[in-house]
Amino acid sequence: MFALNSEASFDARIPKRIARGADQLFLYSIKGGTTTIVDALVKVIENHQGQLHLNEFVTDIQIENNQINGVETNLGNFYPADIIVAS
Repeated sequence: MFALNSEASFDARIPKRIARGADQLFLYSIKGGTTTIVDALVKVIENHQGQLHLNEFVTDIQIENNQINGVETNLGNFYPADIIVAS
């Protein structure tokens, strides 16, 4: 058996199925490509009434009373939010 990771016990801890239709073949390879993960994440966000804003980036995070209440983008848009996911 060929393993990409010399620590076989580490490979055993990596889940083989990370989402429906997204089987992990190796530590470095996902069936369907990384787009499968992105598509699954988009679906979860949209199913929970979340929104994705593409082709703009956050320039400021608005904080009030030690709570994040939204973000401002390079296009001057303000998006109020209870939860922000940043990467």
